[in-house]
Amino acid sequence: MKLILHIGTEKTATSTLQSFLYRNRSVLAAQGYALLDSPTKPSNRAIAAFCLDEDDLDDDYLQDINIRNLEEKSLFIARFKQDFDNEIDSLPENIHTVIITSEHLHSRLTTEETLTRLKALLDCHFDHIDIICYFREQSEVARSLYSTAMKTGHTLSFSNFLKSVHPHQHYYNYFTFFKKWEAIFGKHALHARIYNPQQFINHDIRQDFLTLLPHFDSSSLHFDHQHLNASLGKNGLQLCRMVNTRWSRYNPDGSLNALRFALVSAIEKSRLAREGSLEVDNAFEIYQMFDESNIQFAKSFLGTSTNPFPPPPGSTASTEDRSFAFDDVEDLVEKLLDACAKSSFRVDI
Repeated sequence: MKLILHIGTEKTATSTLQSFLYRNRSVLAAQGYALLDSPTKPSNRAIAAFCLDEDDLDDDYLQDINIRNLEEKSLFIARFKQDFDNEIDSLPENIHTVIITSEHLHSRLTTEETLTRLKALLDCHFDHIDIICYFREQSEVARSLYSTAMKTGHTLSFSNFLKSVHPHQHYYNYFTFFKKWEAIFGKHALHARIYNPQQFINHDIRQDFLTLLPHFDSSSLHFDHQHLNASLGKNGLQLCRMVNTRWSRYNPDGSLNALRFALVSAIEKSRLAREGSLEVDNAFEIYQMFDESNIQFAKSFLGTSTNPFPPPPGSTASTEDRSFAFDDVEDLVEKLLDACAKSSFRVDI
């Protein structure tokens, strides 16, 4: 059986792609492509948690499902392995390819040891593995990642957040990151693609990904125009940071703080949250910082000898403060009050 393993990177429209694939699950299955339940859907987040070192409890997914000690972690590992094996072994006979998609394989599996654990899990079931990864210019990744950080509970200012962007960081150095995957899976398995919506079919990553499925008939697939996990505007980022400072991601007992999630969700849905542009003032410095490693990456995995990303454009931010329209503020307040008025909250993992 064949595996198509989509590993990210983060901030390349993976949530949109994952939602699309699972929404069209039955159509894919009819043509021999299976998606799985056991790694959790649609983000397949559990597979990255499974591959971490056995004594590693410092993972947000494990914390979110209230795994706090090594005994609970051991039970999670055993349960996941059994569920994963059983699900693949019970796939219908017409299934020739499994699709697994998790951008957390990029961000969480940072050592060859964790990748070796992943390969051992997959080799039990698949005789051919194609690894798909999209790559985006680093300053743009940092800007988009900061939005995700605010949505998930962080409180750092943007200037302090940018201090983590450097070539020694696995997350941003694509050459060292992909070389680790090459060491474990072999270069033949790796397929690097540049994240550039302007060059995708219909400017759509879903259409681009479908070109990787041989002889696939996409005529019966359902496409909508929903863009998931869209970045917040500057106003939304500031509002979320204020909420995170007052209400942390976790309650004192370790459970998820559902009120914080409800407030952030209300902010995301407001018009005001989309206003304002977050500019990376040192974007060109970041671009230059990664120029050498990006050229190495291109030579090794793209077959080219130049930086695969164009330089970031200059800042177009206005120096004037925006006067908020009353109805925008009213819209936000109504959503916040509605969130607070609910008698109970539930957070889906």
